[in-house]
Amino acid sequence: MPATTQLASLVVGLALGNVAGVYLAQTYELPDLHTFAENLFSKAKEYEKTTRKSDDGKE
Repeated sequence: MPATTQLASLVVGLALGNVAGVYLAQTYELPDLHTFAENLFSKAKEYEKTTRKSDDGKE
């Protein structure tokens, strides 16, 4: 596949993805990804703290 065809395919794919994203964001109530990621990270840290082995060498 020539490089120009690949570039055109990439540009068209990005444009269609943006159009679809804008449509979904305006039509449906989507969750805020930043808040979702923060909640997921805090839950992962909490899980890690509760399942961590003790530092004194005793198990």
